[in-house]
Amino acid sequence: MIRSFQENKDIYSFIASIAFNMSYEDCLEFNPTTGAYQPEGKARRSESKSVVLGILYGRSINTIADQLYSHMDWSDEKKLKQAQYVYDSVLNAFPALRKLMINAQRCAKEKGYVETILGRRRHIPEMQLPEFEFKPLKGYVNPDIDPLDASTLDVTDDIPDRVKVALYRELKSYKYFGQVAKRIRALAEEDHIKVINNNRKIADGSRQCVNCVDTETEILTTSGWKRYNQVSVGDSILSYSMNLNCITHDKVQAVHIYPGEHEVFEFKSNAFSAVSTPNHRWVCQAGNKGAKFVTTEHIMNIKWVDPPILRMSDNNIPESSYSDDFIKLIGWIATDGTISSKHYCVRLYQDTKRAKGAGVYQDMISVLHRLGIKYTDNVRNNTYHDIYLYKCDVTLDVLNLLENRTLKYEFVSSLSERQANILISAMIQGDGWTSGSQTCYTCNSAEKADIFQYLCVIGGHVSHMYKIDPTESSIHYGNVSNPSGYINTKNPYYLVYINKRKRAHIYPDHKSASVVDTVWCVTTGNGTWIARRNGSVYITGNSIIQGSAADLTKLAMLKVENNPEWNKIGGRVLVPVHDELIAEVPIDKWKEGGEILSSSMCSAANFLPFSIKCDVTTTYRWYGLEYPCRYKQPFTVHPTEKDEIAWIQYHLFEVGYDLPVYKTADGGKPEGDEALGVNGVWSDTVESDMLDYCNRYNITEGEFLEHIHTKVHTGYAPGEKHV
Repeated sequence: MIRSFQENKDIYSFIASIAFNMSYEDCLEFNPTTGAYQPEGKARRSESKSVVLGILYGRSINTIADQLYSHMDWSDEKKLKQAQYVYDSVLNAFPALRKLMINAQRCAKEKGYVETILGRRRHIPEMQLPEFEFKPLKGYVNPDIDPLDASTLDVTDDIPDRVKVALYRELKSYKYFGQVAKRIRALAEEDHIKVINNNRKIADGSRQCVNCVDTETEILTTSGWKRYNQVSVGDSILSYSMNLNCITHDKVQAVHIYPGEHEVFEFKSNAFSAVSTPNHRWVCQAGNKGAKFVTTEHIMNIKWVDPPILRMSDNNIPESSYSDDFIKLIGWIATDGTISSKHYCVRLYQDTKRAKGAGVYQDMISVLHRLGIKYTDNVRNNTYHDIYLYKCDVTLDVLNLLENRTLKYEFVSSLSERQANILISAMIQGDGWTSGSQTCYTCNSAEKADIFQYLCVIGGHVSHMYKIDPTESSIHYGNVSNPSGYINTKNPYYLVYINKRKRAHIYPDHKSASVVDTVWCVTTGNGTWIARRNGSVYITGNSIIQGSAADLTKLAMLKVENNPEWNKIGGRVLVPVHDELIAEVPIDKWKEGGEILSSSMCSAANFLPFSIKCDVTTTYRWYGLEYPCRYKQPFTVHPTEKDEIAWIQYHLFEVGYDLPVYKTADGGKPEGDEALGVNGVWSDTVESDMLDYCNRYNITEGEFLEHIHTKVHTGYAPGEKHV
């Protein structure tokens, strides 16, 4: 289906061609080469369209049969058989459609709601109803109550649970609806039990549902990384805005957890790890082009992902009040320092044996002077500096922001992207290294590694964390606060690599399929969130749930209203109508207005795995004929050319006259302007309408052409008062 959109094909004809094993051209209403009408092609297209929409809207086979074949002189049995054949053909040709339908209903039963592709939730409580409910009627006798047994008189249940369970199983065992209806009547008449059959409500409530990531995937909140069973509605997070093209603050609006077996796909490389269900969405972007959503399944089905997955982006977080020097000091103390609040102590350490260390030391001394901090510099072996900072307001602020030399999430959250990079540089100078394009931060606790990865997100960097077991590795955690240079520790330590590439290319050998027992996802305002799996951090999207043309229209409306060119030409959005926007612009700006509307509608759906096409129709009025008039203006009120007659009909229709409509030459139904009477055929009605117009405005036939053109073009007849 996605391929049909990418190839700019008619989706329903494309589906019909695969379902009925026929050429695409034979499933079109009109032959693409000759333009000839193809009734069989139209029928095939109509059948596939009814089935696909029937599946999405939860229609039964009976309803589809009635919609398709009510005009046919067939028996009901034949209509049902043909509808079932078409239904099965479409689902067999597109098995993912059947799977989508089943998964959607199952998820809706578990949660009681579904969501649009943009996260708007639709509650469907009917999906959580039991198929049958049982209520006692007047005259019902509870079999568990024995008047001769006093111990049973305390029973308060109207109908015992064991009876309800037995009746439920019995009704579920029936194959035909008539059997169920007959048994329900018998229970009411003979046993005085009312059965409420909720199957119709449940069927009406069947819709689509979410798809997700596995339980090893964590979400980044402003209070730390959380797993699926730790995140809550209302948690503050960071997410990627498709409209602003940057990272912004956001909130978790809903959490979805789905136990049970789920088919998933894994993308795995040395610096990337993700597991998600087929319909899960990824933010993809090439260069400076706009980002768009691409599904996991789409990535699996193509050899090379183009555009690549966007792993990280810049942000619009404003600057905090902290000075650059103070931020540097925080970074140095967090890595190459010692602090104690109980017995005041703030120290910095730096080895100047190498030129790089000497440069950092000089920077430290300069920062201390600029911040007004007094200090004592104790030097060992002429190169190792132990700098004691005396108590002051600045050092007390440091103690407040660092706990056990660990950054606080609240502090990191307050930094802008520029300030975050200052802090990252200071921490790398202390506990890290840079070699060529590689930058690495080292630490001795998962807590420090976690918050450093959060800092990298604020700084606009991709990062990957590795846990190192010293017993299995020759690498040892280094820290210049130790004069020997390295610590031979038996405890695990962590390496966080900063990757300068903000995009991930998924190659064929990175892909695999598997099954997991639980998946989960969140709903956010921007439809995206920051995820981490096996130490790999990236942007990911909410899952596709339900088609949402109305939501796309609202997004487009915001894009239009915020477009400076639209406001410059004096455009005004009047009303959204499902998947349409009705707007008005000055008549001399119709072309620019149409281009802005079209581009806004298309860009509102740029997260889809295919581009959409938006048609713009310009008219003088709602449901009017297309502007500008494409017919030739006549020089006389009694023209003979078809095009000139159509010009007069066009203008008569625009001022409110009903024109005669004729069948086509082959007896078919007219389309386009001809369906409204603009057909270039002169008639007594056209003559009569023209004379009526002249009498209404008290003009001569010679004045008619200019007068009606002015009336249609400006909305006012010559001499008419403008209101």
